[in-house]
Amino acid sequence: MINRQTWIAGIALLFLILGGGTSHSTKESTVALKPAHLTVAFTESAFHGIKRQDAEIAFKAFTKSIGINSGYDISVRVKTFKNVDDIKDLPVKERPELVILDSLTFLEMGETPWIDPVFMTSQQGQVAKSYLLLTHQDSKLRALSDLRGKSLNLCATNNAKLGDCWLNSLLKEKKLGSPAEFFTKVELHDKPMPALLPVFFNKTDAAIIDTLKFKLMTELNPQLNKMHTVIASEPLVESVICASDSEWSSKKFKEAVLKQMIDLHRSLSGQQILTLFKVDQIVPYESAYLNSMRTIHDRLKSPDKSRTRQQRQKPAFN
Repeated sequence: MINRQTWIAGIALLFLILGGGTSHSTKESTVALKPAHLTVAFTESAFHGIKRQDAEIAFKAFTKSIGINSGYDISVRVKTFKNVDDIKDLPVKERPELVILDSLTFLEMGETPWIDPVFMTSQQGQVAKSYLLLTHQDSKLRALSDLRGKSLNLCATNNAKLGDCWLNSLLKEKKLGSPAEFFTKVELHDKPMPALLPVFFNKTDAAIIDTLKFKLMTELNPQLNKMHTVIASEPLVESVICASDSEWSSKKFKEAVLKQMIDLHRSLSGQQILTLFKVDQIVPYESAYLNSMRTIHDRLKSPDKSRTRQQRQKPAFN
């Protein structure tokens, strides 16, 4: 799920990609611009905690100056969809040029003939990052099964869905039920320290956090390194950016937009936007990076015949 800060950063990212915020000479500004349109699609969950009206206003603001660098007069609109099926089954004339999805939603879409995955995001040089399940250094809670009936903090500053999906996958693999059934309490935290410190001080039993945030916290407080790692996930990819294969105003326009996306990290202003988006770089899509997410996806989708329909996978939180 994308929080408000990430959403605003995403808007700024698109603004920069398409040339917004750049000064131009009078001569350049008088050159006739080619008309083009761009539709960006998100699933409805991308607006979690965000007013749709705020998003619309932001897009109207930045579309006034986008596209000048590439010589285009671009009309932009954003579309949201309830689920992946609504995107897959769109008529040709309603298909968006760009579709931004979390990795699990991307895998749920399966084969969609009219879109191609083109990019992933990199953070601190890593396209994928692992998650850690941690307990107090002196705790006797050393295995996942030991945590039944205990309390858990889940740090989700960027993407709550990945940590939650990994947790559900672990519990299903071990036939331990859903998070709501297995733990007495599961709390979501949007900052690392409030998630970690209660575990460090033995007030909460366990925490889940990604390795990059944990590394940053241990640099600030080295004593956190004493915490016990119960289990670590395989590296997991957060998001996939897809492009339609033929819905663009022109092939040249598509090439211009995608090139500016991949080159964002090469300019200071681009680096600033990427930092706000909490990534370092947009990188080409590679299918192999999603192998760990495919394992989680397949496990969550597999039937669990040992449980009733009411008992089957429930998210730790919505």
